[in-house]
Amino acid sequence: VYKVDIIILRKHMEEIMEEIRSRIIYLTETLNYHNKKYYVDDAPEISDFEFDAMLVELEKLEAEYPELKMPDSPTMRVGGEAVSQFNEVVHSVPMQSLQKAFSSDEIKDFDRRVRETIENPVYVVEHKIDGLSVSIEYTDGFLTRASTRGNGVIGEEITENVKTIRSVPIRLKDPIPLLEVRGEVFMPDDAFRRLNESLEDTEQPLFANPRNAAAGSLRQLDSKIAAKRGLDIFVFNIQQVDGILFESHIDALKFLKEQGFKTILNERTFNSIEDV
Repeated sequence: VYKVDIIILRKHMEEIMEEIRSRIIYLTETLNYHNKKYYVDDAPEISDFEFDAMLVELEKLEAEYPELKMPDSPTMRVGGEAVSQFNEVVHSVPMQSLQKAFSSDEIKDFDRRVRETIENPVYVVEHKIDGLSVSIEYTDGFLTRASTRGNGVIGEEITENVKTIRSVPIRLKDPIPLLEVRGEVFMPDDAFRRLNESLEDTEQPLFANPRNAAAGSLRQLDSKIAAKRGLDIFVFNIQQVDGILFESHIDALKFLKEQGFKTILNERTFNSIEDV
């Protein structure tokens, strides 16, 4: 009799754990979907109250059953444990600086050099975001490391801080073996004003501009502070990818958008430097 009772109890417990596991998976996938709709697509489908209620429920379940937490859980957006220092990261693909041009003659000279190398080039014109350049790496579709540009060869690991940026996908649409992208982290005007107002209220030094505020926020040793700063990102380049070839930069941007990244994709291409 006791043996039968134990078997029944064990089966009952397994059923309960399966229900909890299913609920955690549902909440994780649903919250990640609505997070993308809000922060990437700018097309929210539910209210902030509904989103927050599901997030609180997920946080409680993960606290009680940490072994069931999903690797792409949206709860990591609020930040984790503080670190004592940032680790160095050697970029396998150097993050070169972007060249500046201040006159039409310099732009035409750039076009001349391009045409010496490439026959009939097509130019893609994008907005330049004034922020902090970062590298974000994915393994089998999951975010595994993020780092600053640094000197272009060696940067600093800021993975936990980048995970708090809600427009950064923790999990890609497809399980790509290896993908490294380059993006520009920035602070929107509203977030910048709120930050300086809070600093002013507590009589702390203000940030001079949004770019400095973004850089300072992204390099916080405590990711919980970074999570409160309202940072955003535009991803503008693929540094390296396994198993996929692209015919053009536009194709690469379309691919990034399909995978869940926030891009400046307006598909404006030009065949002549005069049109550019």
